[in-house]
Amino acid sequence: MQRFYTFFLFSFLVLPLGICTAQWQKMIHSFGAQVFVLANNNGRLFAAAQGQGLFYSSDNGSSWNQIGYFNSITTTTTITMLTFNGNNIYAGAGAQPGGGNGAIYFSGDNGDSWAELNGPGDVFGNSIAYSGGNIIVSTFYSLSYSSDQGNTWHIPYSYDEIDHNPVGQTAIGGYVYIGDNYFIQRSSDNGVSFTTVDSSGTADHVTAFVGLGNHIVAGNGHGILLSTDGGADWQSTVVTSIASPNYFSTYGSHIFGADSYGDGVLLSNDSGSTWTNINSGLPLINGGPHVKYVTSMAISGATIFVGLADSTVWERSVSDALPVELVSFSAVTNQFSAELSWRTATEINNSGFEVQRRTVSSNQSSLNSWGKVGFIQGNGTSNSPHNYSYADNVGSVGTYSYRLKQIDHNGAFVYSQEVQVTIEAPKIFALSQNYPDPFNPTTNIEFTVPNDGHAILRIYNTLGQEVAKLFDDEATAGTNHQVQFNGSNLASGIYFSRLEFNGKMQVKKMLLLK
Repeated sequence: MQRFYTFFLFSFLVLPLGICTAQWQKMIHSFGAQVFVLANNNGRLFAAAQGQGLFYSSDNGSSWNQIGYFNSITTTTTITMLTFNGNNIYAGAGAQPGGGNGAIYFSGDNGDSWAELNGPGDVFGNSIAYSGGNIIVSTFYSLSYSSDQGNTWHIPYSYDEIDHNPVGQTAIGGYVYIGDNYFIQRSSDNGVSFTTVDSSGTADHVTAFVGLGNHIVAGNGHGILLSTDGGADWQSTVVTSIASPNYFSTYGSHIFGADSYGDGVLLSNDSGSTWTNINSGLPLINGGPHVKYVTSMAISGATIFVGLADSTVWERSVSDALPVELVSFSAVTNQFSAELSWRTATEINNSGFEVQRRTVSSNQSSLNSWGKVGFIQGNGTSNSPHNYSYADNVGSVGTYSYRLKQIDHNGAFVYSQEVQVTIEAPKIFALSQNYPDPFNPTTNIEFTVPNDGHAILRIYNTLGQEVAKLFDDEATAGTNHQVQFNGSNLASGIYFSRLEFNGKMQVKKMLLLK
């Protein structure tokens, strides 16, 4: 089990990001009805409650906004499916305003404004996907797709042709997968045509798919069906004697599944091969052993949310359920270095921590990509606390974000929350000791000045003779000036670096050893 108690740090200030608990906790906000859909897209967590329309949260569930477009039609409309393509959202409802067979709604601005599209005519509310410009909707008796934003619809096959009810679909890795009462079928042309990839009869009532690398997991009526070759073969990897998930979410290399038949929430740390229940704290049916039926699930930020049949929504830190229990992670600055420290309470199969850094732009509006700066070995499996630290010599001013990539021995990984530091060069007259020292043949020298002005950095031998001039230019206050000295043409021995600025001087001794 893993818990992350996270902190944001600006220079020396530590700020708590949130509360991470050891089990599920009931969300304070109530929708007053069963939540049929939970989904996350571009910083918004969406929730669709029975007869209540659609809501969104921009702060991971702390507060919610009801989307006004659906207010006038909530008595006859329940959103039962969502799919995303960037800021484009397609929502399916099981009944049109005033009656009918269903409706498809569209938003091009991540949920701020909506319009009703022309639907296929018999939307039952099972699933919806978007792939390659096509909207694909599974209805009660058929599968329909539209290539022109819902103006016209086409049916690749019907109930009468296959004698099975399509119940779950998704777009993964360039394919569209659909499960019916017996088979799994796959489309390589965005839902225009399908071929059967599993005809073993084990794909009984497939309701959900999820992809992670080359592994694809399907939840069916008898458990979990797994393909390890990108969906081509499903016949020999049936995981039985467990729940049959109707919902999936991924976090790093981990898969979460939620079951609507009393087995609650499941976690796989090995891409779907094995699963464990993580139900501690969820309410039980009549005192147990089964969990109240799950009606929806989503991950937003580092929190997992599930809706239950009793109209409540529960939340839990994702990292709380994972194999390494990280109880703290913080950072402070030390001149031009960021000193990171973290602590684990317990560890299971922990190979170690990859330390990653990215640069935050000066206006705080954009970030560079993450890059690896170091690796600290873990302690495998341990029930004792362990402290870790890492010093990153950034060497330049700026604001930096750090995170840990905790890696298991089997290659599974999860990211910690981020900490942030701001490194500022001191506005003082200072010449730093060269590094490395002793050196052969090159070494680095850094200096700062209290105000803008002309600075000169020279190298002398023990006879007082100048052997190199490294800097003779205008120096800027608040900047860490860095130069390199190459002594390849000099004999081994003691040398001196001397910084001159505004009538002042500082000297450092260094040793060249060849």
